[in-house]
Amino acid sequence: MIRQWLSVAVPMLTFAGFVVLALLVRKGDRPGGSAPLRVFILYVIAVSTCVGFSRKDMWPFAAWRYVSYAIGQEGSFLVLVGVDENGREHQLDTRTFEPLEFANVMGDLDYNINSMSPTHRSELLGFLLRLTQDGLARVQAGRPVGRFARLLGPFSAPVFHVPVTWSDPKKLPHEIDELRVYQIYWRASGETAQIEKQVLVASTKP
Repeated sequence: MIRQWLSVAVPMLTFAGFVVLALLVRKGDRPGGSAPLRVFILYVIAVSTCVGFSRKDMWPFAAWRYVSYAIGQEGSFLVLVGVDENGREHQLDTRTFEPLEFANVMGDLDYNINSMSPTHRSELLGFLLRLTQDGLARVQAGRPVGRFARLLGPFSAPVFHVPVTWSDPKKLPHEIDELRVYQIYWRASGETAQIEKQVLVASTKP
């Protein structure tokens, strides 16, 4: 009973402490001249460290366990590619969907695309195609592909575990006028995995 109570009370108190300490920090405060800001920073570091070592989430602090998981001997995953005017397929730069995260977009597609109505699927892929075209136009004009780095530039946190292919001029397509979604089926054998088949699931063109 006590353990169940603590499992609810501790995250609530942790979040309450986070909110209270954040409210004590005033706009324009600097760590050198603001004790409340220094306490808030130390609180965030301490709680983040505890959450990381305990591997238990306490919102808004996360243990970041999702990058480690077991897989079976076979499975499948979705791939989203762009197609140029000559029908050649190109890997997308994952920054082009920002402020949406590419991994989250693909996860939602993987979970929902088969249950979507044709109209809903068409609208969603059309929206993603427009984001892709806007991102491609930005990089061709010499501007950043995405939006996360617009304030801190090279000091921004790197995008996690995703390719940023359009940083290489050799991999920059001239234009993208179609998106295709493929389901890739694979099977593991020993220490290697083989792709068994690739099925077209959806496209922005009929």
